[in-house]
Amino acid sequence: MRTSTRLIALTCAAVIGLSAAPAHAAVGKTPEQAQTSARHPELSGKRLRAPGSDSVYVIDQNGYRRGIPDADTFDSLFRDWQSVEENDIVDEISSRPDLSRNAFLGREPGTDGVYLFTDKGRYGVASAATMDKYGFDWDKVHDTPDFVFKYVQELGTWR
Repeated sequence: MRTSTRLIALTCAAVIGLSAAPAHAAVGKTPEQAQTSARHPELSGKRLRAPGSDSVYVIDQNGYRRGIPDADTFDSLFRDWQSVEENDIVDEISSRPDLSRNAFLGREPGTDGVYLFTDKGRYGVASAATMDKYGFDWDKVHDTPDFVFKYVQELGTWR
């Protein structure tokens, strides 16, 4: 009975795209790297890069790093490059999906609410304080047609 339960579990995992490999193998990390990755909520809102690296990350409200794919995306969201800090632990911060190349800040016309749109959906930006915390640029918030809000899934709120 135990063998058939395991076989069913492995079959289900294969069907939905999971593997029986250890977690560190699934994300391309050695066991040592997998053990040192951690969330860092105390860095929430920071824009960081590792010393000597061109890759820039934003740390979300839960302390996960999210890659910013290129300079154009950075420039379409954030106020300035001076706020990007070098930090030795960037590579040790657990990651979540990167922002998409077409990410933008939008709001429904006639409202004050701001959203971060990515190719995965949209995230509410909780307040003016949150805009400042993340260094989002008010001048880069676009009026976004109502129908976009109906069809783009809301994924949560950045605080």
